[in-house]
Amino acid sequence: MIGNRVRVLTNDGFPSSGSVEGVLHKLDQSGAIVYRQDVMPEAQGNIFIPMRRIREIVDLGRMS
Repeated sequence: MIGNRVRVLTNDGFPSSGSVEGVLHKLDQSGAIVYRQDVMPEAQGNIFIPMRRIREIVDLGRMS
């Protein structure tokens, strides 16, 4: 799943939309690092989501 586009659904409303969408760069027991691209330029980049906040990770397929 590393390198695929994913949607990470959170259990506590982080961020305000309750999900983060982007390319999964790393996933381990501490959490996930997702590179967000499809947002405003100042919000693009890596975001770390701790495992305790992750409810579900939806695989959206390979990045083209």
